[in-house]
Amino acid sequence: MKDFNEKLLKIIERRNQLAELSYNDKKYDKIEDQLHDLEDEFTDEYGEQMEDIIRQIQHKYNAWQEVLHPTAYIARKYVEKVDANGNKIYSVTRQDGVGIENSETGELKLVYVPLPARLVLTGRHGIHEVWNSNQPDQINLM
Repeated sequence: MKDFNEKLLKIIERRNQLAELSYNDKKYDKIEDQLHDLEDEFTDEYGEQMEDIIRQIQHKYNAWQEVLHPTAYIARKYVEKVDANGNKIYSVTRQDGVGIENSETGELKLVYVPLPARLVLTGRHGIHEVWNSNQPDQINLM
């Protein structure tokens, strides 16, 4: 899963770069092309596996939405901080991610977060990790 983590992080870094640029910036098109190449590579290597994991998460939450393309669950921008040890920490807001909904929990959003790569649900109860690349066969319910 080390390669998975690295590829996800590269996509996130490119998305953050794009979020800082205007469409008129000379670098925008080049970074956008790099981003699309990274997303295609990610999908080719991990798309089916991640679709299965997302499908399992939605099934466990009785969500009726269709599973989207795996890169749809990557936020457009991440908040990047550095901890006391100099390690990068990425976070998302409750508005980030793809909505999944059921009658019991209301709307939740499913989104990737890196370091380590994981899928989290965000909603009125905060943020809850449901899948972690360190334990890829385990799904954790809220």
